[in-house]
Amino acid sequence: MGSVLRALHLVALSAWFGGNFFFTFFTALPIIRHMRQFAADPNNWLKLREDQATRLAGEALTAVFDRYFLFQTVCGVVALATALAWAMPFKLLFYRCGLLSGATLLAVVNYWWLEPTVSRLRLERYAEASDIAARAEAAFNYWHTLSLGCDIGTLVLAAVALILLASASVQR
Repeated sequence: MGSVLRALHLVALSAWFGGNFFFTFFTALPIIRHMRQFAADPNNWLKLREDQATRLAGEALTAVFDRYFLFQTVCGVVALATALAWAMPFKLLFYRCGLLSGATLLAVVNYWWLEPTVSRLRLERYAEASDIAARAEAAFNYWHTLSLGCDIGTLVLAAVALILLASASVQR
């Protein structure tokens, strides 16, 4: 593989892993935790209850999800395409492309299917009609957990692919 394709592969894979890691552990979780702490403070100027603060955090994060999952999908496609062009033993290529295909598939599922479902249910669970809200709440918990699982799965697979890339570079 040419040095440009190798560089593109490395950039796509490291941006994918880094973006996922940063968003998950340094953006989403701290925002949710902060909003819950804010609600627990008796002097919170918005007079939010914990459920309202969690809802507000979810709404704020929703603004990012479309771009976040699209970013993951693009990084996955670029990493996979450049890996396919890489001249390496078949077994190594098979494992690398398998990891990247799995991670890309999880990102695509989140982008095209899970995120729109979770976003729709996020709104429905606050519907005026209590029967709609109750059904949406139960469904939201299931689909949100599935989306989180896919996101963590993507993170783990991208991390393994990045570690394999680093170990292959060291062995050269």
